[in-house]
Amino acid sequence: MTCYFPIPPSIKESNLEDKILGSLTLLNFPNNFKKSNQKKIYKGNIFLGIYILEKNSWKLLKVFKIAYKEFKEIEREKLNISDNEMAVVVISKNNNFPSSCTNLPNPSSLRIDESPIAERASYNFSYQGKQTSFQGEYPKKMASLSKASFFGFDTIKGLKTNGKIINFILFINLNNCSERQSNDIINIYDPKKKNILFELKTRENMISVHNLSLLYSKINNKTLFLSSKSKAYIALILSIDLETYNLSLEHTHPPAEMAIGMDRHLIVKPIKNNWVI
Repeated sequence: MTCYFPIPPSIKESNLEDKILGSLTLLNFPNNFKKSNQKKIYKGNIFLGIYILEKNSWKLLKVFKIAYKEFKEIEREKLNISDNEMAVVVISKNNNFPSSCTNLPNPSSLRIDESPIAERASYNFSYQGKQTSFQGEYPKKMASLSKASFFGFDTIKGLKTNGKIINFILFINLNNCSERQSNDIINIYDPKKKNILFELKTRENMISVHNLSLLYSKINNKTLFLSSKSKAYIALILSIDLETYNLSLEHTHPPAEMAIGMDRHLIVKPIKNNWVI
């Protein structure tokens, strides 16, 4: 499965002296493979085309070249774009990116066999010399959906008894068609009562950032559910401790991750039928 890699946003918050800085680290080497297939590994250069959403088109902003086995960290602050502007990395084995397009180019793959781990990059956030990250991707198949829904939960949020912690929730939506920019609402609700506690405004082809600290201060450590009837998202929870400035980054798990086995995706439909509101 080939993947795109949206670049994390930088986040400005009134309670913090500096911005939380977002970056993305990629490696020119396959993430996962059988040892017996090692000779099949591609050893040439790869190119990283960075596209930004400009009105109704994807515009090529910059291209980086990475040699075999080299890492490349793409720092948002060095791209001369706004903190929350949609920027996407497309991997290609050939430097033939269109300068402007309606649909993102198909990404190249470094996979050499059917090993199950997806191609991934490191999504990083740093603040005053401290950093947190997680390994993630945005599958091309997911970015091609014309209709979808979303369900998740926030058990992995950071909590502290004195309340001195900020919890951000980030909703990543990517569609390879630049004209897909409709607005959406994500409901946050109590699963026991199914009463909506909060509605978050989001949009297609955007990483929306929301500070939920005020809401979390009132719920007494409850797990809340998140849902959208019309769009798919990857949801991240970023926490920062206001006393130590330690950071934590976690991602909510899609319903299929609640089961194991080749047929685990069969559970998605009944779960969403019951819990997407």
